[in-house]
Amino acid sequence: MVFADFALQNLCQIRIETKILSRVTEPTEGYAEIQGRVGSLLEVGTGFHPELTGRENIYLNGAILGSIGASVIELGVSLFYVRPSLFLKSSIPLRGLWSFAAPLFMSALSLRFFRLDLFALKVLGGTAAQAGFYSAAFNLSTPPALLSISLSPPLISTLSRLMKDGHTSEAKEIASAALSSVFWLLPFGAVAAGASPDIVELVFGRDFSTAAPIFAFLIFAAVALHAVNVAIAILTASNHPKWSFTLTGPMVPIALLGHILLIPPLGGLGAALVTTFVACLSAVISVLAVYRTLGPPS
Repeated sequence: MVFADFALQNLCQIRIETKILSRVTEPTEGYAEIQGRVGSLLEVGTGFHPELTGRENIYLNGAILGSIGASVIELGVSLFYVRPSLFLKSSIPLRGLWSFAAPLFMSALSLRFFRLDLFALKVLGGTAAQAGFYSAAFNLSTPPALLSISLSPPLISTLSRLMKDGHTSEAKEIASAALSSVFWLLPFGAVAAGASPDIVELVFGRDFSTAAPIFAFLIFAAVALHAVNVAIAILTASNHPKWSFTLTGPMVPIALLGHILLIPPLGGLGAALVTTFVACLSAVISVLAVYRTLGPPS
């Protein structure tokens, strides 16, 4: 990897020369001879973050490009195995499909905006170090989210098939067992919260000890969001997709208000408190909505 160093006094000249070397702009006179490959991070691509070093910016650019490449490969592999009919007329009525897709899309969007706690921390005055500690704690709390991603699709398909075939009692038992998985996770969450200093030190080192109390809260937020996702899957399978946005939509303004109030005095810990409280509140309401809709298992 070679870095070009221009001994020029004028910043505009540096930008023009980097554009020429990157083949973004053609020179008006003369020519630029390039041997090998040229990759630009200025003007073309992601640019530089002022609080990161040059090497860290390169790593950031590589992580973004790697994430995009992984998504493209995942899409290609999925299309290879599923092979959907892209040009044939579907037998599913579009209006019926939209009645499910619209609230689920809004629910997913609400959950995405709800998890912008790291962004809120940065906007409301958090430093790069605070954002780094919060990001480390957030990454440690992802296992329950992975469980939700793996559980929701088969849960929806299984419950939908059982209810369509008239096996309502069996569907209720499976739904109840799925919700019980949330309570199975609570002891593990409590153990992880109690051992948060040791876990953070083991994974990230002693320098990240500040992330330990944040992780202790976020692990319970992740368990609560798992409950929300399971409840949404059950309600969707039972032909109540509108409940998905009803349960998740209010989370965004409540969390935003909480972040505005608690992040300035408490920093990352305030963001974690708000996220955990709102997630737990939504989880309780989601579980109650499932039992109100389906009733207890027969």
